[in-house]
Amino acid sequence: MNVDSLEELAAAFGEWRRTKRHLREAMPPQLVDRARRAAEVHGRGCVARAVKVDSGRLRGACGPGGTYRRGRAAPPSYSRVELVSAMSTRPFAELEMPSGVKLRFYSQTQETVGLLTSLCGAGGAR
Repeated sequence: MNVDSLEELAAAFGEWRRTKRHLREAMPPQLVDRARRAAEVHGRGCVARAVKVDSGRLRGACGPGGTYRRGRAAPPSYSRVELVSAMSTRPFAELEMPSGVKLRFYSQTQETVGLLTSLCGAGGAR
């Protein structure tokens, strides 16, 4: 594993800044990877100061589409909810949200299991 010195990284970032085509051009992934490897050795703060980028950019792997993910899960989105009469007298699952709203599920379908999984995974139920 080849780790660049802080001077080499600063020079590489300076060259990229001089040659980029527009103001908001994304950093090249190879350059970010080099900075992350150097941050493991020299420390994230030192590398961020040397290359003049936000230290959060050096934190971890990049998410899909080049966006940097924070620690939050996306809220679930559903476009269809079927309301039918309860076939069973007992629900197979019941969720109570932090706001006090209770959700009871009476039929076990793929959609309800997906909804339960995403709600519990996002920390929205107890």
